[in-house]
Amino acid sequence: MEMAELTLTELDALTELDALSFNRIGQLLLNGYSPAIDQLQRTDLISHLANILENEDSRIQKEILYVIGNLAYCSHEHATLVVDSGILPKIVQLLTSSYHGDLRAMAVWVLGVIAGDGLACRDSVLHNGALTPILAQVFFSNLFGLRNVAWALYSLFHRGPLPPFEEVKFALPFLVILMHHEDEHILVDSCETVSYLASGLEHQIASAILAEISHRSVTLLGHLSRKVLVSALRIVQSMAAFDDLQRKILIRSGVLHRLKHLMRSTTQRRSTFLAIFKTISNLMAGDIPIVRRFVLSRTIDELHQFLNNPDSEIQKAAARTIHGVSCIGLHRDRIEIQELVGSECMDAVCRILYPVP
Repeated sequence: MEMAELTLTELDALTELDALSFNRIGQLLLNGYSPAIDQLQRTDLISHLANILENEDSRIQKEILYVIGNLAYCSHEHATLVVDSGILPKIVQLLTSSYHGDLRAMAVWVLGVIAGDGLACRDSVLHNGALTPILAQVFFSNLFGLRNVAWALYSLFHRGPLPPFEEVKFALPFLVILMHHEDEHILVDSCETVSYLASGLEHQIASAILAEISHRSVTLLGHLSRKVLVSALRIVQSMAAFDDLQRKILIRSGVLHRLKHLMRSTTQRRSTFLAIFKTISNLMAGDIPIVRRFVLSRTIDELHQFLNNPDSEIQKAAARTIHGVSCIGLHRDRIEIQELVGSECMDAVCRILYPVP
């Protein structure tokens, strides 16, 4: 059955479709078919699907969700039509009423699709009370379900302006739990979400949560997956810009050792090295004891090698980072730090940043 035919037939015929038929409809949508908005409005298709969603057959419910999710994915107009149909409360209710984990996972996916469309749809998902039951799935889901939870949270919080902190703060402990999972997809989505939240709500997040995020993020800098590593680095970069307390927590967590190891890698991309330099600059915005500890750790030696890098952007970024470190504090502090950095290194920095014509 084609989707175009479906929207032009008597809606009562839908009640006779089985799970396989709905799956085929979902596949049509997934493969690029985008039904006209006026057809959907004229036939009131989504409201009819919402009624069928009350069917107690979990297979049919799951396939209905599959159709709704792919329909919302077609365009902003389609997602808005789904929201305006009033189906959201019924989808949210499935998260608390169904014993079927795969059905709840599909409901989480649909909510993530809708929330990811834009701020208006995201706010509608939150206003319909979806966040708490989504978070609850962390304790009741298999790997597939947890991936959907991590992705849905990313969809809810990856764009600004962020929702009110009262709606966000409950998600942070669950995101920390997800950050301790072993699955790459879950780690990437949870870390990306935390990096967005941390950069916008740092002064409101409880210190204990911030400390745990710092510890775990530093650990993930040693992850074998580049995607996980880069996502964790974004968090560390944001945390290093908070205050001296967070900088000291990062240093105690071993961030300097991790950064040195990353700078020794020959497989990292330019963007990763630039993010490392920015992280170091953020760390060095702290007090003199922090800067002195950085210099004494010889992390500066790893930076030094980039002064000869063939990539001029990397070369200049490394030079600016070293120059920034050497110019921190009062005059006597600068002299001490520059002596620790080394005259040879400082000469190279000056040649790069202030070339003689």
